[in-house]
Amino acid sequence: MPNLVSSRRSKILNMDQEKRALERISKRFNLEDLPKQVYHRLLTKEINKIRMEDKLKGIEALLRIKTLRTEDEIADAISLGQKILKENVIASKDIYVTELWFKNKKTGEIRKESYSYHALQYDYEGHEVKKVTYYPYSFPSKIAAYLLPNDLQVGERVILDDLIEDIVGASHASGNYRLKSAEAIWNGERFVIDHNSYSVDVSIG
Repeated sequence: MPNLVSSRRSKILNMDQEKRALERISKRFNLEDLPKQVYHRLLTKEINKIRMEDKLKGIEALLRIKTLRTEDEIADAISLGQKILKENVIASKDIYVTELWFKNKKTGEIRKESYSYHALQYDYEGHEVKKVTYYPYSFPSKIAAYLLPNDLQVGERVILDDLIEDIVGASHASGNYRLKSAEAIWNGERFVIDHNSYSVDVSIG
């Protein structure tokens, strides 16, 4: 008897890979101008490349969990009887961007520069300088939700494609930026982030 769960996940994975391949080639070509044969050749090549990348990352068997960001998306999922996990969208103090604002004393014009060693070398003469730190992200709702597959198993490792929780994914002189996605374990009630599944991009200067 065929494994229906495995077959379903394979189908979902294939659809995701095709979507990512399409996004990649659409950034390089105007798809409307491509001959059909050329389009299919490029798409097939990109899908095969993505499959190899996924295999090297060891994620080909992992479910990808979708995040619902708007109230309408959440309401639609509930009306369809789909399982969801709601979470509050909370801005972390660990996520921030710092800029230097240079205001020309004569014209009032303001020039904004990301805080860095190079920005500090800017000609201060004739300018008022202000250091500004803020949270750089905005989301459509204070509530978001993970869409839970019906066949999700306790203890299963998944990929959260769009993290609701703020986790530092990159740290530079100009600030700390949020991690887009990560692997997590479903414990039956919530997703436990595997902090060993990602690395923080750090640079100085």
